Amino acid sequence: MNVKRLNSIDIAKGIAIILVVIGHTSTHLGIEKVIYQFHMPLFFILSGFFYQDNYIKAPLVFLLVSLKRLYAPFVINGLRLFFIGLLMTYLILGSTGFSFLGGLKYILLIILGLNSPQFGGGAFWFLRALFMVRFLYLFIILFSNKIENTSLKNCIVFMSVFIFLIIGYKTQFPYSISSSFIALFFYYMGNLYAKNQKYINLNGFLLIPAIAFVIGSSYINTVDLAYNTYTYFSLFILSSICGTYVILFVSEKIKQNYILEYIGQKSLSIMIFHFLSFVTINLVIVLLFDLPIERILDYPTIKEYRWWWLLYSAVGVIAPLFIEKIIVSLEKKLPRYLTNTFWFEKLNTKIIK
Repeated sequence: MNVKRLNSIDIAKGIAIILVVIGHTSTHLGIEKVIYQFHMPLFFILSGFFYQDNYIKAPLVFLLVSLKRLYAPFVINGLRLFFIGLLMTYLILGSTGFSFLGGLKYILLIILGLNSPQFGGGAFWFLRALFMVRFLYLFIILFSNKIENTSLKNCIVFMSVFIFLIIGYKTQFPYSISSSFIALFFYYMGNLYAKNQKYINLNGFLLIPAIAFVIGSSYINTVDLAYNTYTYFSLFILSSICGTYVILFVSEKIKQNYILEYIGQKSLSIMIFHFLSFVTINLVIVLLFDLPIERILDYPTIKEYRWWWLLYSAVGVIAPLFIEKIIVSLEKKLPRYLTNTFWFEKLNTKIIK
């Protein structure tokens, strides 16, 4: 895989994570509805881009790596945000809102991957879903690999993915299971794109129709992959593909942009900490407009100040980069075995790969 192509994928990840942050700011302008048509499918497609067939030679290693890159940040950062949330809630409200046993139960649920912390829910379902998607896709590939006929093998993979897609749409399993079944389809699409990219020409002629389709869909189709809700499911699938096409086209045309590449490489940090970063803007609004102090804890934003979404977006992208730097700096001062436990510095550039 050439460097130019990897640069374009990092740029696509950078654009995607910026859109994720904007989508969580409640612009009241309809921008978030457009973004929701495709932004999370785009991340799963980019994840599938890096799947390699040689993973089937060492499936246990693949699963262990998935645990390290997905489950570990889920738990470690989930606990970080849980304790930060407890501290902020106590300082502002004078109470944590948890009994001792209630807090222990919440911690256990985070460790088991079954709950998300305050100021982080939008990120953590993705980590859980991507782990399940990687497991399912590996299982399908291992199963189909027993068939020697290549055409039949590809057909079985497609049919398996399609069946999971339909099951995901028709069911509402807890813990992002149904969403993961649907996300598996996008992961598969990303893998297909990676294998056939030399035959795929991202034609600018299709750019305007693709943009128009996504914007048009946003007027009639309410989408939330995290909660597995859609007004028109088929429209969601098409708008996801169109939106991804637009981002990939733009990324390849940009070719090189160090800022977007860096943001793309740090997409995990931004995804995890952007909700927490919004609290700083909540604080500014509370102080400027003399709002009740508890409004600092509004999640994800204080919605009635519509044009503040621009500042929320900027801080939501930039502040997590500083938060990561602080965490990495602190962890370097810990004993080596603890630093290896936290894994933070190594994880961020590899989450999609």
